[in-house]
Amino acid sequence: MRYRRYGRTGLEISVLTFGAMRIPFNESKATPDERRKGEENAVATMKRAMEAGINHVDTARGYGNSERLVGLGLKELGRDKFYVSTKIGVKGTADEARQRIDEALKKMGTDYLDIVDLHGINTLAGLKECTAKGGSIDGIKKAISDGVVGHVAFSSHAGPDVIVPALETGMFEAVSMLYWWTHQRNVVSAAKAADLDAGVLILSSSEKGGLLFRPTPKLEAVCRPFTPLVLAHRWLMAQKGGITLTVGAAKPGELEAHLPAGEGPDELTADEKAALKKWSDAERSALG
Repeated sequence: MRYRRYGRTGLEISVLTFGAMRIPFNESKATPDERRKGEENAVATMKRAMEAGINHVDTARGYGNSERLVGLGLKELGRDKFYVSTKIGVKGTADEARQRIDEALKKMGTDYLDIVDLHGINTLAGLKECTAKGGSIDGIKKAISDGVVGHVAFSSHAGPDVIVPALETGMFEAVSMLYWWTHQRNVVSAAKAADLDAGVLILSSSEKGGLLFRPTPKLEAVCRPFTPLVLAHRWLMAQKGGITLTVGAAKPGELEAHLPAGEGPDELTADEKAALKKWSDAERSALG
């Protein structure tokens, strides 16, 4: 596994992050046996990530019981094995934001979070609201001054029209965003993040990036000897800036297909470039 400096956070994180969005289960409807199995699966998935060299776990208040399950993994595997990020909502006051941070700390059984993201800055109005005096970012700043949070970041499903202005505020040390080989509108956002030394974490690179975990036979043939999943991951990692990406595994085995992308050089090899050209040419031939 390779590691990169995550922008001006200064954290050296693995190029693959374990995204804990898909380990939750509905506790209110779970039987005791289902609850036990769900908890064991969450810890086992985190353990496999750790064994593979992944040292960053990303969760959120909005991901069901994910924060609690991550806490179980931290307790069993060791808090020092992972940098931990969670996300809180954009809306609300500074006091409400701080309360959400305290709740996350309690759920995860830790006294410190490495990164807290404002979750979903998707409009300029949302950016203005959360960065205004007394807004949610002030709650994160207070938590940083109190020593319970290390760094502030944001996530967004928007394009450069929102992400670039957010980065230009200088308030955020990193951004989580949608940017893939199959949909490159945020190339401008990634370049701006690199210019401002902000870390970049790519979200949903295999699902929203084209369901690359179950490619068509035609796409598999075009990309050989690589898998479409690994080839697209490698393309991302070779872009400007210290790009890393999340792997949203629901169980330990789902990590395996992604792991080869965590090896190899920072630059694309000649064979990888040739395979990407074949992919691009096949798309143009099929779609115009």
